[in-house]
Amino acid sequence: MPELPEVETVRRELEPSLVGRTFTTAWSHPSAKFTPAIEVVGTRVESLGRRGKYLLAATDDDTELVVHLGMTGQWLIGEEVDDPYVRAKWRLDDDRWLTFRDV
Repeated sequence: MPELPEVETVRRELEPSLVGRTFTTAWSHPSAKFTPAIEVVGTRVESLGRRGKYLLAATDDDTELVVHLGMTGQWLIGEEVDDPYVRAKWRLDDDRWLTFRDV
C-alpha cells in the first residue's frame, strides 16, 4: 500500500495534466466498484486533491472522482492503454487518456 508521500507525489504529477481538462468519454471494468467512473463524462476537473491515501478530482458539477491506489494501482496519462489490468479510463479533451491500472 502506498504511503502518504507517494500518494502526494502522484497527485502533484497528475495535477498539471488534469486540472482544466474535460472528460469526453469513459470506460470502466464491469464491477460496482468501477462503474461510477463513467458518470464524470462531460465534466471539467476543477482541482486534484488528496484526503489521506485517496485522490480526489473535483469537477465543475460538484461531484468528485475518488480513487484509492490500493497495493498496485497506477495512474497513466497519454496514449490509450490496452492491458487486461485497466480498471477505468477516461479520454480527455486534449485526446490523451487518463488510465487507472490495478493488478
